[in-house]
Amino acid sequence: SIDDATFFVPHEESCSPGLGTIEECEKCVERLAPMFERLRNDGIDPSVNIWWTQGFSHFSGVERNQSHVFDFGWAVRNDGYTSRVIACPQDPAWLDHIRKMYGMFASLKPVRLWIDDDVRMTPRADMHSPCLCDVCLQEMGRRTGKQLTREALFPAILADPPNPVRNTWLEFQDDLYHELILGLVKAVHDVSPQTHITSCHSAFEVQCAEGLRWDRYLESLGTPKPYFRPGLGVYTERPAPACINGLSKCRLAQSVLADRVTLVPEIESYP
Repeated sequence: SIDDATFFVPHEESCSPGLGTIEECEKCVERLAPMFERLRNDGIDPSVNIWWTQGFSHFSGVERNQSHVFDFGWAVRNDGYTSRVIACPQDPAWLDHIRKMYGMFASLKPVRLWIDDDVRMTPRADMHSPCLCDVCLQEMGRRTGKQLTREALFPAILADPPNPVRNTWLEFQDDLYHELILGLVKAVHDVSPQTHITSCHSAFEVQCAEGLRWDRYLESLGTPKPYFRPGLGVYTERPAPACINGLSKCRLAQSVLADRVTLVPEIESYP
């Protein structure tokens, strides 16, 4: 039997240009509404998984570029490169857009709304670096009382402990996580308070290193009780050590999250 049907919205991964526009989300919501009704009538939970909130990896040889689509404050890499598809996590225009997007899909009253594992402070695509734009540099200067250039800040963060700059940086990153998730949860629950805000993660230990504090993160997901989807990591046929590594990551998530979430590990075949 089928308990839940989850739709990835508003794009399918291999055909995705990146972040969905409001127009694309509107069309997707309109298309899904009658499907959700049919699923409910058949006793199946309809849910959605937001594909692309912050940004996924590029496909080989095909780089996404949305700099002509959105007027965002774009993220800047540690080497000074400005992204063409990943926004600064503090950018008001981007935050407003994703909150509207989440609210639109919440109007479908999904049983579960999944935040995918692209929501992290080391974005993928053309970044693979935390944002070190002028806005983020200024915020770090405010927090530390010392304005550092991009070239000086990065090695200062990586210096051996005791390291007050690193501690401040990790607090800053956790605050970004917290405010981002709180905004998305509010956007959903203002429209559909009964929806479970749920979370997908593929690099549990990496996000700890990025500054994410799990107690605070789980608190921000609110109620009803959230679901948590750690990746088993074996998306293609791989040898046994890769399978063991994936299971270890799930056990790590289980040990930290315990009974505070419903744990549903991801089994995926890709591509």
